[in-house]
Amino acid sequence: MKKILSLAVSALLLLSLFGAAAFAYDPVSYDIPKAVTAPVIDGVMGDGEWDNALVVEMMPLADLNYVVDSNNALGEGTAFRFMWDESNLYYLISVADTSVPDSAPPYGDALNSGDGVQFGVFGPTGGDAGVGESHLFFTMHPKTDNGSPDLYEHFNIVDQIANDTHGAKIASTFQNDSAYTVEGYIPWSVFATIYKNGFTDEIKGVSGQQLRISCVVMELNGSDQSLITKGGWFNFDETDIYTLTDAPAGFVPAPETEAPVEEAPAPVAEEAPAAAAPAAEITSAQTGDAAAIILLAAAAAIIGAVVIRKRIR
Repeated sequence: MKKILSLAVSALLLLSLFGAAAFAYDPVSYDIPKAVTAPVIDGVMGDGEWDNALVVEMMPLADLNYVVDSNNALGEGTAFRFMWDESNLYYLISVADTSVPDSAPPYGDALNSGDGVQFGVFGPTGGDAGVGESHLFFTMHPKTDNGSPDLYEHFNIVDQIANDTHGAKIASTFQNDSAYTVEGYIPWSVFATIYKNGFTDEIKGVSGQQLRISCVVMELNGSDQSLITKGGWFNFDETDIYTLTDAPAGFVPAPETEAPVEEAPAPVAEEAPAAAAPAAEITSAQTGDAAAIILLAAAAAIIGAVVIRKRIR
């Protein structure tokens, strides 16, 4: 039943093309860099998390296709950011919405209405739009009637995919009553389902992989719904080309450095002990001997004088 409803809603949107003015668009080629570190999925563009990511701005107005009604201020300030790694396609989408909706969309049911964003994905060689074997289409609401965001795939899985079954993830924050950010990832296993179901192109998370992605914004102003897309609506030939590359993006940890090794201080040479002074005894002994000789000589002289005097007498 969900699949029938999804296809019916999409058919109505396709029919809206016939009532719209002619739109011609030359696809733009983009490179999606590879995340060095996976971002934290919290609806906030943390410091460094999205550095060097691909940024696709919903401007200029000439590139925007107003599929349902129109709000000429809708694209200004709105940007889609993309990175990838071997596990997931990462996105962070900031919508500079200035209007407040009357209500939040029902969880999992408002596939093309309310405030939210979408992106559709073709493989590199084409396929039929709106057909589950060739076209994946994702809707993300920042807030639904149960207070949580949702992430729905329209044509292949036809169900919520931010769960344990399919492994996608989404988080959102509001900057005010209307402007918001959604952040999340979609595993490559989800993209692979179109190949398993008969699509001719296998989509993998490998460098060089090409995708055709259409960026869409849904805007509910009160009860008036607008829906715009960058490029053609459900038209492979007017859908931008995205290529996965190895260019680094995201938070790059600082390289670890080894603590400097402290050099041991050079050994201090011990001073040689001072040479001992000549022994005092030796000097004293030599001085004593000289004195004794003098005394003996004096005594001898005195004795000699006495003897001589005795002889004279």
